[in-house]
Amino acid sequence: MRCGQSLQKYSSDSRTAVEDRCDGSEGASTLSGLRDRAKTKTMNRFGLAKGQVVYVFASLVIGCQELTPEARQMLTEGVNSYEKAEYNSATTKLSQFIDKNKEAPEVAEAHYIRGLCQLKLSHRSEARRDFEVALQRASRKDLIARAQACLAVMAYDDGNWATAANYYGEALPWIEDIHDYDDHLLRHGISLQRLGQWEPSRQVFARILHKYPNGAAAKSAKTLMGWNRPYFTVQCHALSKPDAAANEVARLRKLGLDASQQMETRQGQALYLVQVGQYKTYDEALQALERIKRHVPGARVVP
Repeated sequence: MRCGQSLQKYSSDSRTAVEDRCDGSEGASTLSGLRDRAKTKTMNRFGLAKGQVVYVFASLVIGCQELTPEARQMLTEGVNSYEKAEYNSATTKLSQFIDKNKEAPEVAEAHYIRGLCQLKLSHRSEARRDFEVALQRASRKDLIARAQACLAVMAYDDGNWATAANYYGEALPWIEDIHDYDDHLLRHGISLQRLGQWEPSRQVFARILHKYPNGAAAKSAKTLMGWNRPYFTVQCHALSKPDAAANEVARLRKLGLDASQQMETRQGQALYLVQVGQYKTYDEALQALERIKRHVPGARVVP
């Protein structure tokens, strides 16, 4: 491989064959999928619920630093193995390169690519360490941003909204060329919203609707931006009859729950929502949800 050659092939998997989110394709288009992913861990698919799709962050450029022919071949073979989906082989070759070239600037790239391999192999802890080292060692802003974006994705899946929001805030301005950028913006907005940062999250949702009105993330962004209350709540029912909603509110109040009734129009039809509580953050609402589900198994947090 010649100096400066671009390694372009870190492309997406198919929609149904989800493997990781730092190296894949199209994003979820529904709010429910994004909500469920934070709770559902399928470790052999990068912590995602089945059927969720993932993201690609790669198009690395191996720099012009001096490497021995042996080292350059080792790194090239590692990348080639990754491109062929030979992840164990790629991990071994990249590990050999890292061990023998600890001071080389290209070690940052090697850690990043090995992190992608570790995700494919469902080794989340090892992947996180590789991305963190890549972040520490990288000098190129694009590589720094890609490592940050991978860490943001992992934090999002773990429900660590503050870490996800911070990494996304730093990374997204530098990687607008990546596939499904609007979906990453959506995750950034959701992370901010779940921290109770309502206005910053609306600004992100508004940006999605302005720049990607027909994108996969637009429907969810519009729904989330339309939530005009500065709190989360637990929704228990959406009923067509106000009397039925009032009866359910009364029942829940007798159980000691702070239930209320809200009217909402959807597709021209009036719905009467039975909701419990007002919570500043998503995590506070999740804690309440466990208690409420004892009485209403189908309850969920909104937005």
